[in-house]
Amino acid sequence: MTSTTNPSVKITYLTEKGLAKLQAELDYLRTVKRVEIAQRLHEAYDNEELSENGEFILAKEEQAWVEGRICELECILTRVEIIKPGNAVSEITLGSTVTIQEDGFPIETFTIVGTAEALPPGIC
Repeated sequence: MTSTTNPSVKITYLTEKGLAKLQAELDYLRTVKRVEIAQRLHEAYDNEELSENGEFILAKEEQAWVEGRICELECILTRVEIIKPGNAVSEITLGSTVTIQEDGFPIETFTIVGTAEALPPGIC
């Protein structure tokens, strides 16, 4: 985790919970998914001719996605700035928790986070 004043480096804003989640995902991809994919590749390699082996092709595609995600997470985690929970009542900033209620709808509570941690509606 680093923070820099270099304007060409894009800072990633995360809450402590968001940082822990991304670190856990990175650890899982490195220690579990890489091993699973390597085993699948080995088994597919032993079974058939590679050019016509669908399992081998799928495993290679998944490997590419996993390695890309690992690179993305490593990049994000090298430029993190932790969002401190906001205490201001009159100003909403990163880290603020906001409670709203619209007429006829239940009360909803949101925490304002950075883009790397945000989860748009319907993506859950």
